[in-house]
Amino acid sequence: MAADVLKRYYKTLTAISILISVLSVVSGCSGNQTAESRWTDSEIKYYINHNASDQSVRAIQTAFDSWANETHFSFEYAGRNRAGLKKDGKNTVSFLTQWPDDIPFGQTAWSRCWYDRKGRIIECDIIFNQELARFTSLETNRADSYYIEGVAVHEIGHMIGLGHSAAASSVMKPESTTEESWFKGEIDDETIAMYRELYNTD
Repeated sequence: MAADVLKRYYKTLTAISILISVLSVVSGCSGNQTAESRWTDSEIKYYINHNASDQSVRAIQTAFDSWANETHFSFEYAGRNRAGLKKDGKNTVSFLTQWPDDIPFGQTAWSRCWYDRKGRIIECDIIFNQELARFTSLETNRADSYYIEGVAVHEIGHMIGLGHSAAASSVMKPESTTEESWFKGEIDDETIAMYRELYNTD
């Protein structure tokens, strides 16, 4: 019981400190990732957990469409499910009100990928941290909230194998303010260059 109380206290202090700084100490992509980790399939199905609002679903779809328009990938929305952050053969986007203990709490969102023995990506789930942050969309445009379109674009970048960028102009930079929110779903030239280098495409 005491341990649970201390854990909640720690999470509360962490949330307060992050919200005061108005920075998203993003994300990452956990798993046995290598510099060559990428998808071999160009057609990728994804699901959205049942607890996401309709506005959130549309925002997530917009983010995947943005990547499809700039890359060789074709992303197919396969509907809702009750899966989450687990290896089950389904690429699922979820909004969590209880953050997993094995992932740093100060993350606005997180990607977890799984790989085959050759380091190729075979599945990747994305989670949004509703225990820590508030989210909005270009449709709802709520103040002091992170734009789902932009956060999702950043996480999908991890999903396809991209790491963080040191360039302030890249949606793959590690941090973003709520107002900026990784450029609200727009994908910049720096990030496209990262994708082209990873996948050896023009």
